Order: sequence, then C-alpha cells, then structure tokens
Amino acid sequence: MASTKATPSSAPAAAAAATATARRTGQFEVLALMFLVIIGSSWILRPVKEGIFYITVGLEHIPLARMLSFVVMIPIMMVYSKLVDWCARERLLYVVCSVYGAVFSLVGLVMHCIPTGSSAAAAAAASSSNLDTLILQSIGWVTFFAVESCASISAAMFWSFVQLTVRGTEASDKKGYVLITAAAQIGSIGGSQLATSVEHFGIPSLTAFGGLLLFGVVGITYIYARCFIHTNERTRNNNNATTEHEPSSKQRRSGGDDDKAAQTGALAGLQLVFSDWYLVGIFIVCSISEVVSIVVDFQMKMLAKDQFPAGDQFAAYMARFGVWSNCASLAVSLLLWLTGFVERMSLTTIVLAFPLLMSVVLSWCWIEPNLEAMFFALVAMKGLGYGLNNPAKQLLYRPVARHTITRVKGWIDVFGGTHACAPTHRPEFLTHSLPHSLTISIGRGAKAAGSVLTSLISGSIERLLNYGMAINLALVGVWVAFAVGVVQAYSHRLALQQMQAETISSGVDGVSTSNLSKSSPHTK
Repeated sequence: MASTKATPSSAPAAAAAATATARRTGQFEVLALMFLVIIGSSWILRPVKEGIFYITVGLEHIPLARMLSFVVMIPIMMVYSKLVDWCARERLLYVVCSVYGAVFSLVGLVMHCIPTGSSAAAAAAASSSNLDTLILQSIGWVTFFAVESCASISAAMFWSFVQLTVRGTEASDKKGYVLITAAAQIGSIGGSQLATSVEHFGIPSLTAFGGLLLFGVVGITYIYARCFIHTNERTRNNNNATTEHEPSSKQRRSGGDDDKAAQTGALAGLQLVFSDWYLVGIFIVCSISEVVSIVVDFQMKMLAKDQFPAGDQFAAYMARFGVWSNCASLAVSLLLWLTGFVERMSLTTIVLAFPLLMSVVLSWCWIEPNLEAMFFALVAMKGLGYGLNNPAKQLLYRPVARHTITRVKGWIDVFGGTHACAPTHRPEFLTHSLPHSLTISIGRGAKAAGSVLTSLISGSIERLLNYGMAINLALVGVWVAFAVGVVQAYSHRLALQQMQAETISSGVDGVSTSNLSKSSPHTK
C-alpha cells in the first residue's frame, strides 16, 4: 500500500493558508466596524441636519434645498472624482472623512458660540447682528448639502475600498459581506436611537460628535491599512509573488479601463433606456415610488413643525422616525426571507403588491390627515420599499440582455432612488455604467422632481395635504398601470427568449447529428 509523504514545503504552505484565513476573518471584522461607524454617523447627522435647517433657514425651504442639492452634488462629485484619481486606496478615505469631519465639527463649534432660538424666526431675533443671522443661515445650507453628499459618497467610497483590498475566496467573501451588512443595519438603528437624545445633548454637540466619528473612521482605516494592506504587500514582495489580478497603483488611482469605458458610454445608457418601451416602463415604476415618498415626507415634516416648534424637538422626532423606518426595513426583509414570499409568489403579485398597499395607506392618510398617519405611512413606505419593492424591481431585468443591463441599470436605479433606503452597498454595475461624478448626483433626480411638485402645492397646510394626496393617488394609479404593462411585457419577452433558445438548440442538435452521420465509417 503506497504511503503518502508530505513534501517539505507542505507544512509552511498550510501554515500560511491558515494565517491568511485568520487574517481575512479579522479583516472583515475591522471593515464591519468601519462601516458601522460610517452609517452610524450618517444616521446621527440626518435628523440633526433637519433640526439645524429648521432653526436657521426654515422647513418651508426644504423643497428648494432638495432641488439645489441636485445641482450642488455635481461639482462636489467632480472634486471627488479628481480625488479618486490622485489618492490611492486608504488615502482617499483619509482625505474625505477628514474634510467632512472637520466641517461637522466646525458647524457644532460655531453653533455653540452663536445664540440660536427654537426656530428660524427665533434665531433671527436672538442674533445680536445681521452678520450672526447670515452665518446661521449659511450654516443651515452648508450642513444640508454636506450631510446629503457625505451620506452618498461615504457608502460608495467604502465599498470601492472593500473591492480593492479584499482578496479572499468566494465563501469567505460572502460570509464577510453578510457581517458588514449586519453592521450597517446596527449602525443605522443605533445612530438614529442616539439622535433621539438630541434634546438632552443638544444639536451642536451631536453635530460635532458626528464629525468626530468620521475622524474615528480615519483611525480605523489606518489600523486596517497597517494590519492588512501593508502586511499583504510586504508578504507579496518577500515571496516575489505578485498576482495577475492585483491592480497596479496607477490602475487603483485611475480606475483602469472600466472607468474610461464608463466615461465614454455614460450617455449611451440613457439613450438605451428611452429606446425601449420596456426599459421606459421600469424607469417610470422606479421613479414614481420615490416621488410619492418625497411628497409624503414633506407633508409629515410640515405637520410635525406645528407639533414640535423647537428645533431640537423636531430633530428628535425625525430621529425616532429613523429608528422606526430602519427597524421596519430590517423586519420586512427578515420576514420575506423567512417566509419565502418572493420565491413563492408570481411576479405580478410581487410587483403590484407595493403600489396597491401604498394606495390603501395613502387613502387612509387622506381620510385621517394627521401626523401619526403620515408617520406610519412613511415608515411603511420605507420598510416595504426596501424589503419588497427593491427585489421586485430587480426581477424585471431578467429579459434584458446583460450588456444592456450594465449600461441602463445605473441610470434607472440612481434616478429612481432604488438604493436610497438601503445602507448596504453601491452595486457593482454602477462602477461600469456611470462615471463617479454622475452616479451619485443623478441619484437626486427623483428627489428633485418630488421637491418641484411639493413646492407647487405648498401654499398652506390644507392645500399641501389635499392636493398632495390627490396627486399621490393619481401617481400610484399611473404606477399600477405601468407595472401591469411591464409585467405583461416581461412574460412576453421571456416566452420569446425561450422559443428562440429552443429553436437554436434544436438547430444545433440537427447540425451535430448530420455531421456525425457524415463522419461515421458505416455511412455509405
């Protein structure tokens, strides 16, 4: 019986493999901590931003702020794109997190020094000079745009960093991504819960604390780079084993050929969307849900303004909304996953379930136009949209060719706000379908459209509620009509593709049989 002897190099190789596995485990744990702090900071600053804007500018200007954010994001993302070209890997996180951390810390410090009231009018009355009033109003606008841009950039930057630095097996990567996603959910709920104590800590203190958390991300990134990135590079240099798939430093900064292709083909994706009625239907289905959500969000805030006249009270209320919406998103996702609803139901049921449920909720809000109804309506929209509507919309891309998906899906998703509720990741297809400066700035498109609508009907609270709900129900009707048409087109296209596949398969089998019979030695 032959005996197997271990080679001299097998023991060191096994030890190296075990060390690499342990290192990857720790690697994902540090990344999960990093993302938890990023998302936690974002969800602390979101309700605080609402309170600051309430105090310094006024809630009635929120539609204008959202419209302007669509424009302001373009130069911000152009600067960010240049940073992507100049900075490699962890240095980009150092620069971006340090800049935003300094901005929020400075905002908190200035608000500590300048007296503010409970609202914009009270702040103007409490200010000792016109200069103080101008500074406070500037702080309100700057904070709004800074929080909006930081929330979008930080998540995209983090997942780009993960893709550049993680080189594990498929099984370990899946396990690690689950850990990171769970950490993101904990961060979103924990950050919102901490922000509910804004009346105790104060808006300036929580704003500065959100900035300090971003400086904490810089520290975690430094530890990660020292423990995993630099260690792995030294190991590769010692072994002279540079892998083929490891990008060079120039490719890391520039993004390689994919970014060049994305930059030259970005508008081609938009042209593809409007050249196919099926893709136009998906585009409308994705966009209407975000527009309806923006209208209900503004209605809820204007009702909350009367019930919570102080800025810190309003910020605490929005923080409680963040806790409820994040918990609802997590609960709906877990419920649908455990029950297998998406797998067992037909596509028609899945796609139509969300708008039909929203029509019931909106009708209830129209009958009972109070703050509690608006609150739970928006929580239901966020939870069902994240857990049910997003998976349904992903299924609609099955009949679309793969090369078309990589071009059009970025435009549809970022304009329609498909990932607006999810604190998880920037999808990989966005890396190939849109340049960085367009991917996030266009994501404000549907929000800007909803803000234009709210600005047209925001003369009074009665006008906002009555006209807003009527328009929302009309939009849901259009949404349902397009959803039915898209599902019918989906079934038709899949049937055609199946027929074509069967025809091609039968043709190939016939040709193969004919060639086999001709080549057989028994054939005369």
